[in-house]
Amino acid sequence: LQQGGYTRATALDGQPPGANQVTVVEYANGHKGDAQRVARTLGVAQAQPIEGTVASMAGGASVVVIVGLDKA
Repeated sequence: LQQGGYTRATALDGQPPGANQVTVVEYANGHKGDAQRVARTLGVAQAQPIEGTVASMAGGASVVVIVGLDKA
């Protein structure tokens, strides 16, 4: 992400259920465009609305990247 021009990222420990195989970009309300840009930077097909389990782990993050085995 830093190579793509992003300067702020915080890695969190945790593993949302069922989200380990492929990388997913999720976004909070009002941040779809931000998430789509992050997804393009990472080569992820699309962004999706943030799921409840992820939101509870991400605090106030507007865009969350869950790194899967495809990008690990």
